[in-house]
Amino acid sequence: MAGPTSFGYQNLGFGGGVSAQKNMEMTIYLVGGGGGGGLGVGQSGWGYFRGAGGGGGGYITGTGEFLAQGGTYAVSIGGGGGGQSTGTAVTLVIEDGTTLTGDGGGKGGNGSGNHAGGGGGGNGGSGGGGGTVFANVRPYDSHGYGGGSQTQDDNTVPTGWTTNGSDGGQGNRGSGFSDGNPPPGAGGSAGSGTIAALGHDLGQGGGGSTANRGHGGSEGSNTSGGSGTVYILHDPALTYSNPGGGVTSSTGTYNDQSYVHITGGSGNISFS
Repeated sequence: MAGPTSFGYQNLGFGGGVSAQKNMEMTIYLVGGGGGGGLGVGQSGWGYFRGAGGGGGGYITGTGEFLAQGGTYAVSIGGGGGGQSTGTAVTLVIEDGTTLTGDGGGKGGNGSGNHAGGGGGGNGGSGGGGGTVFANVRPYDSHGYGGGSQTQDDNTVPTGWTTNGSDGGQGNRGSGFSDGNPPPGAGGSAGSGTIAALGHDLGQGGGGSTANRGHGGSEGSNTSGGSGTVYILHDPALTYSNPGGGVTSSTGTYNDQSYVHITGGSGNISFS
């Protein structure tokens, strides 16, 4: 009579073969690339009109068992948009086939858009800020170009997780201000303040071009947004790998957990 199969021992975690199932609960922070800022325009005798800030990349966070031990999952890290350009999305495919998508932030509108064109803020994870209107109005008023609309809330995320984006602010109308007024609209922000594990925030409108924070480009002229990122906190018993290469990532520890910080490229990730 045949003896007991190794399958039974494997399930119980006895002896050699496959180890017992490890804890696959993870916390993810994902943000798309930020949108670029609008064009700044000088009007002779009337002053300088700043381009609006770009919108932050769309933001996703949550905790759950969204990857299976030993499976491979596609990830792609999008870059920030250059001046007057939308940021690029960040994506991660999870176990049930859902693609988590942090949309790229919308571009900021141009200063003096009624002369320069492109005054409206672009749509994106968070919308870009609206540009200004050059007109002989003092003090300035709120009749500039509209900000872009956020698109992030249309994206699918697992139950109990959070996804966020916000609309860009409206620009102003006026002229003759030596300090660069009237102010353009603010780029929309998707994040919600400092994330302890990262030590900084994500997805802020007009936040600048720092890599892997998904901020929109700052107010000014043709500023760039920051690239996106995926950050995963997981059980230290798990081993992270990047089968086939293709992504840039780093690993480390945070409190009693381990982390993977994926900062560029496209490829597959796995935990065993």
